[in-house]
Amino acid sequence: MPSYKTDSTGMAVSQTFKAEATEVRAHAEAQVYSLLNPYLTDQQKAVVEVWFQMPGLIFFYGFIAAYWLKPHLLTRPVFAAIYLSLAAGIAVTKLGPKALHRLIPFTSVVQLLPLALGVLLLTVFTKGLPWGSALGLLAVLLSPLNPGAMYASAWAVGRYPVMINKYAAAKRLFGVVLPFEKYLDDSERARNEAKARIMGTKIFGLIQVIILVLATIKWSLSSSI
Repeated sequence: MPSYKTDSTGMAVSQTFKAEATEVRAHAEAQVYSLLNPYLTDQQKAVVEVWFQMPGLIFFYGFIAAYWLKPHLLTRPVFAAIYLSLAAGIAVTKLGPKALHRLIPFTSVVQLLPLALGVLLLTVFTKGLPWGSALGLLAVLLSPLNPGAMYASAWAVGRYPVMINKYAAAKRLFGVVLPFEKYLDDSERARNEAKARIMGTKIFGLIQVIILVLATIKWSLSSSI
């Protein structure tokens, strides 16, 4: 996979900031993740993608499977999807890089948008899944807005608060040293600001989960979903 060129600092060459503005560049690098980054190997990037995508994929396909099996379940499909997503989020933080690497072929197939759309449309037309629910599922699939992804991100960023979740996960999974780390502001003020951002992120994530659960309860009382 191609990657951005680096300069003498080890960081990707910036088209926005001057080369000597190392702290600014380092902060920008830490907060923006790209598959073209020059810091991780192709294998490491693939493993990070498995870590990132698995909870959303499990939510999506878990909901679909539960909807098809709805008459035989003791819970509603949306609750099953929430529980399965959270379990997947916990699992990706416990599995090591080798185990996650073995899941690359699986995620490479199930993340294909044509496959997901095909399964979704099949469920709509054969099992009567409402279009609103289908669009909601698609939104979950294409974003990290599910309990499992929130848990996994908190696990990663909680250890490395100045970095975006994928770089933080890479550090936790592989123990890599990223070239821009040494240029990041390590002052007490910067650490306190990072801790405040982490706390804000956790509170926001908790609020999202609470809203999701409350909305699900209300929805499930008046719906078969």
